[in-house]
Amino acid sequence: MYYNKKYSQTFLINKDKIINIVKTIIKNKIKYNYLLEIGPGLGNITKKLVKNINKRYYLVEIDKRFFKFLKKKYKNNNTVIINDSILNIKLENINKYKKFYIIGNLPYHISSKLIIWLINNRNNISKCTCMFQEEFIKNLLYDKLKYNSRLSLLFNMYYKLKIKNKFLKEDFYPIPKVNSILVNIMPKNIKYNININKFKKFIKEIFKYKRKILKNSFKRIYKKKYKYDNPIFYKRPEDLTLNEYLIIYKIYRNEI
Repeated sequence: MYYNKKYSQTFLINKDKIINIVKTIIKNKIKYNYLLEIGPGLGNITKKLVKNINKRYYLVEIDKRFFKFLKKKYKNNNTVIINDSILNIKLENINKYKKFYIIGNLPYHISSKLIIWLINNRNNISKCTCMFQEEFIKNLLYDKLKYNSRLSLLFNMYYKLKIKNKFLKEDFYPIPKVNSILVNIMPKNIKYNININKFKKFIKEIFKYKRKILKNSFKRIYKKKYKYDNPIFYKRPEDLTLNEYLIIYKIYRNEI
């Protein structure tokens, strides 16, 4: 089967690195109920995990060709194959009370959307071991408690990330234009007393004017007049800590 450009498909073909990924997943010490693989393709990782993981194993594959292939190859009771985009899957609809271990060599064009998906499904996720573009991970992480994007802020509210291995372009077929990184993503045990959907809309508006100080952003975005006596209003979005974002949000919501 040939790769499909529509889905930004790249297949990990370095056998040694496939084995290392499998070992990382098998040796995982975090408790979970189900394993879910995003974009298994021809099952280069799947075939090794099926033999070693005694868990219900979900395979989410958007390409109908690979879906049919996987459907024929894995017909046991512990394997469930779904032909859909992972972005359409709600884990709580599979089982509201169970935890998933998410794995996969992801199509890089949905990386940002996948991070939002992880945030939205955080209550059902124990861990994520996935491949991302190296530059994307660098942008996602923050330095000295500063956030360079809305996505970076939201991700670091709910998850922590650890880099496991770096991969070269030549480890994949077709050869991509960028290097890749395997990362472990772990949920933080933190609860915020806010409406996350409203908060996401709030910071989306703020980051539209990321080069401006918040006072000027507020004047552009909101008709209501605010008192700009708090020094936070004289900072730019990329200079705010998470705590300062929460404070400014509560000011916006008239909670302080």
